[in-house]
Amino acid sequence: MDTLGPDRAGAAPANKLYSSNPYWQRSNKPAAAKPEPAQSVKETPPVLPTDALPPYLIAALVETIEKIGQSHRDDLIRQLTEWLPQIPVALGPTLEQHLDKLVPKVVKVEQPGSALLKLVRYLTGGMVVAGLLIGGLVFAWLQTRQQRDTYAAGYWQHRYVTAQTAVARTVPLQRLLIRTDSLYQSPSFQGELQRLESILDTRQQQYQLHLREQALTRPTRP
Repeated sequence: MDTLGPDRAGAAPANKLYSSNPYWQRSNKPAAAKPEPAQSVKETPPVLPTDALPPYLIAALVETIEKIGQSHRDDLIRQLTEWLPQIPVALGPTLEQHLDKLVPKVVKVEQPGSALLKLVRYLTGGMVVAGLLIGGLVFAWLQTRQQRDTYAAGYWQHRYVTAQTAVARTVPLQRLLIRTDSLYQSPSFQGELQRLESILDTRQQQYQLHLREQALTRPTRP
């Protein structure tokens, strides 16, 4: 009853609680729930096969897989062998049509201009000149080859005569070779060589005529 009159003189304040009342010391917060003990989760071990495959079954599976792979490989090779030769036959007409569209076979010009006519003339003249030049080069090459083959024998004969003269130490031949080497450096070498070759040709012709004369004058047997 003392707590019901707060305006009484000397009365205790409203917020002051008596220590003898046990309910006034209890807090208004609800009591925290006690944590439940965590239940231990038991891990289940993986299921393992109890018995392995027998060896004969593994061998049969391997053999079956190999047979299937071999059959697929043979089938693929057969298809490629039959298909590859048909590619040119199938693609030939398509490529020809495409090339005909890109590069027509006949180009028709209805009204050619002066520049086009000059270009055609110059191209024609250039082709003619190029053909003549190529023909001349081929003729010069053939003539050079023939001259090389013609003078090759004389070159080897000259080397043989030079070696034979040096070994035999023949004085007249040595003087002749020295004169030949000095004459080769002079401008008159070609004329002198042609003169000597003409003399040899004339003598050869005379010898052939002499043999012909003997054959004609020889009495024939009846």
